[in-house]
Amino acid sequence: MTQMADSGLAESFGALPAELADLLRPEIAALSDEIVSEIGRCVPEFAPFGEGPAKDQVAAAVARGLRQFIDRIADPGLPAEVGVALYRALGRSEFVSGRSLDGLQGAFRVGARVAWRCYAQTGKRAGLPPDTMYMLAETVFAFIEEAGAHAVGGYSDLRAQLAGEVERKRRRLLELLVADPPVASQARIAELAAEARWHLPERVACAALDEPWRTAHLVSPAVDSGILMDLDRPDPYLVVPDPEAPGRSEQLLRAFGEARLSIGPAVAIGEAPLSLRMARQGLVLAGRGVFDGYPVRCEEHLPTFVFLQDERVMRLLAERSMAPFARFSRLNRARLSETLYAWLRVEGKIVDVAELLHLHPQTVRYRMRQIEEMFGTRLHDPDWRFEMEMGLRVRDLLTEE
Repeated sequence: MTQMADSGLAESFGALPAELADLLRPEIAALSDEIVSEIGRCVPEFAPFGEGPAKDQVAAAVARGLRQFIDRIADPGLPAEVGVALYRALGRSEFVSGRSLDGLQGAFRVGARVAWRCYAQTGKRAGLPPDTMYMLAETVFAFIEEAGAHAVGGYSDLRAQLAGEVERKRRRLLELLVADPPVASQARIAELAAEARWHLPERVACAALDEPWRTAHLVSPAVDSGILMDLDRPDPYLVVPDPEAPGRSEQLLRAFGEARLSIGPAVAIGEAPLSLRMARQGLVLAGRGVFDGYPVRCEEHLPTFVFLQDERVMRLLAERSMAPFARFSRLNRARLSETLYAWLRVEGKIVDVAELLHLHPQTVRYRMRQIEEMFGTRLHDPDWRFEMEMGLRVRDLLTEE
């Protein structure tokens, strides 16, 4: 399409009389100043260039563009590549300067209007025929449109290039934050965070999603740009900065409310691997029914995570705790262990046990006499009581009787 536009513009230049260049060339200096002043007045982002050295620099750049336009009137066969490079460089410069794409396009529109007004007055004074004036107007606006398109291309290409570079650095930062064991110093992480334009928080929380989320969601959710995430992998996860900030939890729920989500505890940034490990374990435990539904908020279940850090050890504890009940039937075993667990939790108060289990106090006393026959004085040993309560609690978590 660009080649077709260049071809059409070359035909427009070829239709203009070459001597028109000599008529317009003396206007370059004054026209450049007028264009810069009008851009500064009409486009707020360029207002600082209204006066001083900055205005002179911008006017010189505008003058180069006007000179190229006039040179092509004098010689329609001149290659357009020089102009392309000039305007693409201008677009890149505007991006680096932090001005918006809308401002850049607005500046070109203002420049076209001012240039044509000047050339129309010059042509009228010189008595140019209407056909020449019509062609000159068409060529002015086509030239400015093409120049603006090249500038926008330079602006957009650099923006995309830098955005891609920032995204690559963010992905690397994400990997380093959750690497277990750590593979980078905190100084390196801080350096990479600055390069990735990511504010380094004091605390983070990691969140994990299960694999089906990947196939059920085709686009990334709308979340704060500060949240780092890798949602393309089989075990998607996020690093959430300042997780205790107001509204942060609600934002995650809005974005992932229909997904199976587990949110790790808020930790110092150096402990991000721990938060992610717990978030992923939360998904596993929720899938086994240990937790009731999603999202899993790991911070609300820290004792459970302590119990189940090594399930093999905890299963041994649960088995040892339940061993004395083995001589009873399955039903009685369940009733007695349930009663003992409640008795331990309410510190031996029979009435409280009855309320907790919705039983008559006499039923609780009967069961407790059987339990006393099994365990005797150990029921009053604090260490035994602690171990037994842990064992019964783990048995419930592991859905074993």
